[in-house]
Amino acid sequence: MRAFLHLVLTLLLSCRLCHGVEEAKAREKLQGETPLTSPGKAFSIVRVNTAPTPEDPLCIAEKVVFAKTSLGEVPLEVTACNGFYFISPDDRWILRHQKTELGNSIAILYHVEENGRVGSIQGFDERMWAASDSVSPIKFEDLYTAAIYSVIWSADSKTLVLKIGGSHFSDGLRALVSYDISKNTFQANTSPDNEDEQDTK
Repeated sequence: MRAFLHLVLTLLLSCRLCHGVEEAKAREKLQGETPLTSPGKAFSIVRVNTAPTPEDPLCIAEKVVFAKTSLGEVPLEVTACNGFYFISPDDRWILRHQKTELGNSIAILYHVEENGRVGSIQGFDERMWAASDSVSPIKFEDLYTAAIYSVIWSADSKTLVLKIGGSHFSDGLRALVSYDISKNTFQANTSPDNEDEQDTK
């Protein structure tokens, strides 16, 4: 009986120690940097958790760090929620899927230039929803929630397709919106195809 109790106590202690090590590793990872490298390895997107300050109460910094050290690094816009990044195959475009609140999200598209400049395409999210509005009887302003469900880059990096939608008192909205990089134009339809996609969930 005593041997059995000793075995149980030993197992409990070892489990607790293992759990403590896992928690310590999780905390260490949370405090460090988590890189996401582009397909061509031209740059990484790095997230750093920082101490809160009056100027930056979010405690979050995300940046593009170039492999070519002469190009340095470029900070990205962030909010309190984590961003999910989808990088084009040619390393020239970054789509950030940003959750804003429960059931809602926005899209930010960045252009990565050869000289190391990284700029966002102004009004991208608004124009994406405007394209949906142009073909759907259910409009963006009537949705209770509005979100991006998947992201698809074409192999040649010329087209970005986003599956978007939201909840509505009727049957809701699902739309497929494609963005032509070279023409800076959107097209939409409300019958999304089941294509290969990069899920944003």
